[in-house]
Order: sequence, then structure tokens, then C-alpha cells
Amino acid sequence: VIANRLLFRLSPALLVTACLSCSQPVPPKEQRTFAHPESGYRFVAPPGWKVLRGEVRSPEGILVTIQVLGLADADETWVKGLPASLEPQLAAWAKYFFQIVEKPSTTPAKLGGEAALELTYPVRIRPSDPPGRVSYWIARHGDHEYVVRVSIPARAKEDEPGLREFLSSWEFTPITGVPEEAPAGGFVLTVPLK
Repeated sequence: VIANRLLFRLSPALLVTACLSCSQPVPPKEQRTFAHPESGYRFVAPPGWKVLRGEVRSPEGILVTIQVLGLADADETWVKGLPASLEPQLAAWAKYFFQIVEKPSTTPAKLGGEAALELTYPVRIRPSDPPGRVSYWIARHGDHEYVVRVSIPARAKEDEPGLREFLSSWEFTPITGVPEEAPAGGFVLTVPLK
């Protein structure tokens, strides 16, 4: 009983200070930097985001997956048509998980300092759901095409600054091995060979 009375007498400022001291500090940028030298890129995960098995997830449900396509042995006509020659596969990837609500929009963008294309599909999981979106950032670096796929549920508006932070932190690095494969259970993009 005495403890309850004491709790009610504590000032609101003291309670807020006590609660804040229990929260986890944001890890420094170095601890949130994820390098993938075999695939030639690195990025900084925003505070609170999780990186696990080739995926990056935000607290509110933004999901990022990355695929790296080698172009050295690819069909030359297909390579010359990039990124447009990838669009049928990207539409199929969006349809694999979602219902596409309307035609995609395209916007010139940058990824790691390279010219990129941002291709965005408004999507839903169920007809009654508010529309979210699936966006692809497609960029060439050397003899590889990089595809960063981001599914953004309608509820994830608070995480969009983190998404911009993730994209602006992207850096291309020298490739030191064979690029990693797409996450298991995911949609795999293919490159037609010569």
C-alpha cells in the first residue's frame, strides 16, 4: 500500500525519465552497416530495422530484398534493353505476392551514386486492404544489374524516412566472389544467356 501511494506521488517528469532510461540506445552506424562483398554492396540498416537471411525489415512491415544479376554471359539484346527488359519479371514478382491495383509509375533515381530506375506498383494483398506499394530500384554497376525490391504496406508510413535512409546509405563495393542467391522461398529473377 505504501509503495502504491509513493508511486502516485512521484512527479510525471521523474516517471518519464525512468521510462526513457530503460529504452535501448541506438547502435552506432558501424554496428548497423551490413557489407556483402561477394555481391558488391553495403548499406546501413536504420535504427530498429532487422537484417536476417538476405532480407531487411522495418518495425512496421517494410520488407527489402536484393538480387544481383551477372550480365557477363547475358544475351546482348536483353542487356541493351535494361532496365525495361526486366519489367515483365518485376511485374510477375509483384503479382506473385500481391494484386496489382494499377499500372506502375517510373521515376529516374540514384542508387549508390549510379543512375537507377524506380518502378512502383500500387498493390493489395486482399481487395479490402488499403493499397500499399511494391517498388524496385534497378541500377547497373559494372557487369551486374542490382534490383532492390521494397514492399511497403499502407500502415508503414512512419518507416518511410528509414527507407530513404537505407537507400541513401547504399554503396557499391568491389565484388569479391560469386553474388549470393535470392532468399529461399523468394522469387528469382533470371538472365537470358547468349
